[in-house]
Order: sequence, then C-alpha cells, then structure tokens
Amino acid sequence: MKILLADDQWFILESMQRMIEHDMPDYILHTAPSLDSALEVVRIHGPFDLVILDLNMPGMNGLEGIVTMRKAAPNVPVAIMSADEDPEIIRQVMAAGAGAYLPKSLGRDNTVAAIRMITQRSRLTIAPPLDPQDPPSAPSPAQLRASQIRDTSDLTNREKDVFPLVLQGLPRKKIAADLGLAEQTVKEHIARILRKKQCRTVRELLAAAQGLP
Repeated sequence: MKILLADDQWFILESMQRMIEHDMPDYILHTAPSLDSALEVVRIHGPFDLVILDLNMPGMNGLEGIVTMRKAAPNVPVAIMSADEDPEIIRQVMAAGAGAYLPKSLGRDNTVAAIRMITQRSRLTIAPPLDPQDPPSAPSPAQLRASQIRDTSDLTNREKDVFPLVLQGLPRKKIAADLGLAEQTVKEHIARILRKKQCRTVRELLAAAQGLP
C-alpha cells in the first residue's frame, strides 16, 4: 500500500513516518509540504492507495484543494487531516468529496485503524470511534497529556501569542517577524513555555500536543 501525506508541519510528517514504519510496515509513505508539491508527487510516484491532505496547508484554498486532488487522482480516496473538529467544517469537507475526515487529535491506534479502513475503501466521516455502535473509549494517557499541553491557562498573554505559532512548527525567526518581537525575546518566551509544559525541547512539545509517541 502506498500513502501520500501532505502537511506543512514537519513534526506531523516525521511522526506519521515513524508510525507507519513501526505499526504499518506493509505501507509506504510519501510526504509533501503543500498541495502543489503533493500534486507533483502524485504525477511522479502515483498511483497511490490513499492521499491525506492537511486542510489548511499552502495551496489548499479552502475546499478547492480537495477537488483539485480528486481530479489529479480520480480513483484514489482523499482524506482530510485537520486540527479543526467543527461539525460544520467536517460536513463541508465530506460534501466536497473527501473520503474521510481524520482529526489530528486521534490517538495512534485509531489513526492506524482509520488508515487501514480507508485504504480498504471504507468511508469515514470522523474517528474515533471507528464503529458508530461502539461507546467512546476513555482518553489515553497521550490524549490527556495533549489536552494538558494545549491548555493555555498557565501562560502569560505574550506566551499565549507565541504558543500557537510554536505549535504550527514555525521557526523562531518567523515567529519574531509575525509578532514584531526580537528573536531573542521569542527564544526566552519559548523557554518559559517549555518549562511550564514540562518539555525539554520544542520537538517534544509538538509531539505531546498532537498526542503522538
């Protein structure tokens, strides 16, 4: 099985690569950081068994990216992976032709199960639970940790400005430019955020915020 994952957040790509290698050795993962590069990967390395697109990465233009990818890979299920869990957004995504909607808050086991189901041509609107008859399962330790990480009640107002940009995987220089701050000031804010979230590195913070191992 061949999967293409397109996401502009490097830590998502790396985490998915580790997950595929460890839990799904029968799958091959190709990655891309934008819709345009994903279309090029489809052209060069296709066909794929599944294409997963980040809803808000460069080139998507809202729901247009789904339509564009489906035209480029008409016989391939296209899934959307997003941190947005608004039911109306999910409805619009599915109406635009996506074959699945996968929240980034999914735990590792559910993500693996969902990918296997989609590549078997099952249509998923949202998971978990994968079976609508199943009762919701208790949050895993990783999901509880992710919820704690995302809680901003312990941050100062300026740290709350910096924090979401850090979670987007942006470098310090870009964060500084976006917020009109000195790069050294951003570095100090990030250091305080890491201490409050009990993480040693930004990489560890990003993985924990996504509920990833």
